[in-house]
Amino acid sequence: MVRNSFLCCPGGGVEGESAQVAASARHHAERIRSGDYKPGERIPSLVALNEEFGIANATGQKVMRALRADGLIRGLAARRAG
Repeated sequence: MVRNSFLCCPGGGVEGESAQVAASARHHAERIRSGDYKPGERIPSLVALNEEFGIANATGQKVMRALRADGLIRGLAARRAG
């Protein structure tokens, strides 16, 4: 199993592709800016994001891409769980 991890990198804005993506991305951007997630801290997983917002995996991936594109998070190299 490959897991992707994302780290908090405060600093950008967020623009989503749809209402669901935008709402979720804004929520996480605000949590980053407010200090809920500290710089360099891992943010919740894609699975946790999907469960929290009741969104599909593809939508959650769009949220992560939006946050990354806006400089709020950065991806870490995938790693094998086990």
